[in-house]
Amino acid sequence: MNIDLICPRCEHLIPNDETPGAYPGAISRVDNKTEICSKCGTDEAMENFFGDGLTPIHKWPIVSYEDITNELHNDISVKLKEYNERTS
Repeated sequence: MNIDLICPRCEHLIPNDETPGAYPGAISRVDNKTEICSKCGTDEAMENFFGDGLTPIHKWPIVSYEDITNELHNDISVKLKEYNERTS
């Protein structure tokens, strides 16, 4: 995988996970030069709009709610599979 396709802000693909490399991503508002994925571009726009301040680069990569719930779902699926194998 081409490293330029990885968003440094969230570590997902640029411009998105469904169509990596299909078109350019967004430019981060933090430094006005770093390419980030479309979701992070939207997230930064919302941070800027609501006045929360932009997440600084030293706090990248960020973890999104979606990432956390996906990880929990995967963990639960693995534990259920292990349980079913032990009890079968």
